[in-house]
Amino acid sequence: HPNMVEALDLLSTPDHWCLVLEYLPAGDMFSLIVDAPETLTPREVARLFAELAMAVGYMHRKHVVHGDLKIENVLFTANRRTLKVTDFGLATWCPPGQRLTARCGSEEYVAPEVIQGLAYEGPPIDVWALGVILFALLTKELPFVTRPGERTRAMFHRIARAEYKWPAGVAVDPLAKDLVGLILVPFPSRRATIPQILAHPFLAPPDPFVQ
Repeated sequence: HPNMVEALDLLSTPDHWCLVLEYLPAGDMFSLIVDAPETLTPREVARLFAELAMAVGYMHRKHVVHGDLKIENVLFTANRRTLKVTDFGLATWCPPGQRLTARCGSEEYVAPEVIQGLAYEGPPIDVWALGVILFALLTKELPFVTRPGERTRAMFHRIARAEYKWPAGVAVDPLAKDLVGLILVPFPSRRATIPQILAHPFLAPPDPFVQ
C-alpha cells in the first residue's frame, strides 16, 4: 500500500532478527505540525488525513490492528508528498469477532475501552487514535493531555468521557469539527468506521467549478 512503510529486507544474526525498512527523509507528522508557522489549511489536513485513513483501512481489511497510531508514527517521503504509517511493534492480528485485552497505545491516544480494561474489538481503537490525530492536525494541540499538577488518571477520566475542548482563537472548519465529533465517541459501537470517515464531506474533493 502506498501509505505503508516498505520492508526491504529481513536479516538474521545468531541473536537477532533485523528488519530493513525504507528510508523516509522528510520527518514525521509531529515535525510537520510543530514546524508549521500556522495551522494547516483545511484542504491540507483533509488530504493528509484521507491518506492516513486509507492506510488504516487497508490494515483493517488485512485484519491487522496497529495499536499505536500517533503523529510520531506517521512519516513522510521526500518533499512530504506521501505519508507512510510505521512502527508496528504493537500491531496485532485480529480477525473478525476476536476481542483483545492487551493494554496498548500511547497515553494521549488510547481509546476509552482500553483504559477501562474491557475486552475490545481492535479496529475501533485505531479509529479513536485517528480522531486524536485529526484534532492535532487541525489545532497543533492534542485533545487529551495531562495538565500541570494533575495525575495521568485525570486525563484518562476525560478520555473515558470524550471530554475535550477546541482551543480558543483557532479557527477550525465546521465539517472537520463534525468529523472529529463522530470519531471521538466513548462507545466503540457508535464510533465512526473507516468507510464512514472516508465518505464524510470534510474529506470530499473540492468542487473544481467552485473558486
